[in-house]
Amino acid sequence: MIIVDTGVLHAGTDRDDLDHQQCAAILDEHAGHLFVPIPVIIETSWMIETRLGADAEAGFLRSTTNGELGRIDLEDIDWVRVIELIDTYADLELGVVDAS
Repeated sequence: MIIVDTGVLHAGTDRDDLDHQQCAAILDEHAGHLFVPIPVIIETSWMIETRLGADAEAGFLRSTTNGELGRIDLEDIDWVRVIELIDTYADLELGVVDAS
């Protein structure tokens, strides 16, 4: 299981991103073994939609339903850990997405 964050997902979608080729290769090579926390899916969807448009957003979301990317729902214990990380690293302004 490999957990993926917004940066890799966005770069893999945006052909103009400097890291596009490397991130797209990672996403292709590991398709089916990549998992994304729900808060990351929401953040990534918003970034793709605002920067690349609705078609690109829909394409990304399709990858979460066709087996390319697995979804990780956060359970109560995960939310407790998110809060702990936000409190512990308050100086980093971690936020819920990165903490998840």
